[in-house]
Amino acid sequence: MNKLWNKTDEVARGMRKPINTAAISIMGMYTFIWGLWLALPWATFSRSPIYELMLSLAPEIVWGVAAMCIGALILWGVFSQTYKALVRGALAGFYYWFVISGFYLLGSWQSTGWINAFMVAVYCAFVAINLRVNKSSLHDNKETLKIRP
Repeated sequence: MNKLWNKTDEVARGMRKPINTAAISIMGMYTFIWGLWLALPWATFSRSPIYELMLSLAPEIVWGVAAMCIGALILWGVFSQTYKALVRGALAGFYYWFVISGFYLLGSWQSTGWINAFMVAVYCAFVAINLRVNKSSLHDNKETLKIRP
């Protein structure tokens, strides 16, 4: 049991280290591309009953543009090394993907879509928390970079 405790402690210490910018940019690209797909001129929402609740709240284009804006904000934060853009993008991503996971769960709890969206939300929350803990730096493979406020 003591070995397990030490390993979880080691994982927790590792999660407190500054996050890699490549990992953040993957999250931004995923969110942007997902939004772009929804914004394209075909009807994604009509293909599955999972999207019925989402469609009743807003049309596909709104969901798509929102995701594209969030993804662009995250990517802008990575490229410009700006703390505020990174945190705001990660928090917006958390709320967006959390809402999506809720709609997926309500639309079809048997589907794995809600699990995927929920895990993206968890990852966005982790990024936002990690950025707050390591407010002044990001890790970029070989060195730690200072980020602007």
